Amino acid sequence: EFVSSDQENADFTLFIEALGAAFKAQSPALLLTMAAPSGNYYGRWIDFEGLADDFDFIGFMTYDYHGDWSDHSGHNAPLYAWGGDTCGSLDQTFLYARSRQVPLGKLLVGVPFFGRSFDCGGLGLPFTTSEGWDYKDIADLPATEWTRVWDNEAQVPYKRRTDGTMIITYDDMSSSLLKCQYVKDKLSAGVIIWELSEDYHGGASELLEVVGKSFGVR
Repeated sequence: EFVSSDQENADFTLFIEALGAAFKAQSPALLLTMAAPSGNYYGRWIDFEGLADDFDFIGFMTYDYHGDWSDHSGHNAPLYAWGGDTCGSLDQTFLYARSRQVPLGKLLVGVPFFGRSFDCGGLGLPFTTSEGWDYKDIADLPATEWTRVWDNEAQVPYKRRTDGTMIITYDDMSSSLLKCQYVKDKLSAGVIIWELSEDYHGGASELLEVVGKSFGVR
């Protein structure tokens, strides 16, 4: 999935240059976009500076900051860094993208329509299992068994099971709105979403409607 060596970097650069030229030669020209890693661990192998002209948009996957690969529980997609955690945030990824000379007019960030559970009682704790959850399933969790908690530092919510055995970190309408406003305040190009079918709840695409209205789509 990710470019991860000097050789792959060289091959990827040649491929994108050729593909971009071929797409631009079409009539009408075709768009060339990319879903990019959220930080330098994989981003170091991509020549963003040299390839920026070849791409029409570069969408940074600003989610999956924590999951079953992590050594502690944490937010799936925090807007800002929280509690001294070093695993990243949307804001940190945006600053990284700008440091790699990705133009604002081509820079997209991610708004996830899913969350991740951890079988522990809070953030920053050891856990055994972590699973992905659709927003629509998280929204259906009974209020008698789950408490919504808002993290003022990260600017995203999570749900905590009342018996203390599980949390689910996710985005809701409030945090999605804040992320869209962040994009507008930064004069960035927009957002990418993973993925569109996961937010249909109560007879509406709840998160998608928030995103659309934020950018003037009714």
